Amino acid sequence: MVTASQAAQARRKAESQMTDTCKVLRGGTKQWNDDTLQNDVAGGQTIYEGPFKSKGVNAIQRDFDSASQLIISQDSTASFPVSAASAAIRPGDVLEWVTSLHDPSLVGRKVRVAGLAGAQSFAASRRYRVEEYS
Repeated sequence: MVTASQAAQARRKAESQMTDTCKVLRGGTKQWNDDTLQNDVAGGQTIYEGPFKSKGVNAIQRDFDSASQLIISQDSTASFPVSAASAAIRPGDVLEWVTSLHDPSLVGRKVRVAGLAGAQSFAASRRYRVEEYS
């Protein structure tokens, strides 16, 4: 049995590894940005802003579309502190990197939240599956 003290310790350790920051937006409208070659979200509501970390889980090669294009799809997760704010994140929300300690090229990158990566009673972090935003 995990005690409250052990769960709190695990969460502190997990949060210490969340060296990037992001904001998670809901709603708004997509607008193409020729400079970044990505869609920007105009407007929308900020659901979460704070620390997180992202991790690529695995790459999957698959045929896609009627044109039989070969697409490499990478499953990734975003981990957040266990809090009411991170519990409000939903599929379809857009996560945007605000800072990245170890890879500054990630700043401004956007991914779409695909869903909760699994529920656990004593989770050290709240994890969501994410996918490229386009």
